[in-house]
Amino acid sequence: MSKIASNDGIGCTATFGPFASPDVLHQPNLYIFANDITFSPVHPDPSSPLQIQAVVHNESDFAAQNFVCHLVNQWDPAIVYPDIVVANLPFTSLRPM
Repeated sequence: MSKIASNDGIGCTATFGPFASPDVLHQPNLYIFANDITFSPVHPDPSSPLQIQAVVHNESDFAAQNFVCHLVNQWDPAIVYPDIVVANLPFTSLRPM
């Protein structure tokens, strides 16, 4: 059980609740932006090997565990790249407390 109590400092108090449980996010909130993806070399020749790196963000209240990142070539979706399994990504909540 939880409830919210607020006081303005001069004696006015308000209470909101009770709630059956805390209001928390029970699922990860994973995201990635275009500028989180980098290529090496930056300008590869066509059909030449390259390395791709990406930063995945987890802005939630829990670590994300055992999820898969999958690369798709938009010019040739028939190419199959191996999946990358991320064992653990800790939360990095940026929301104000």
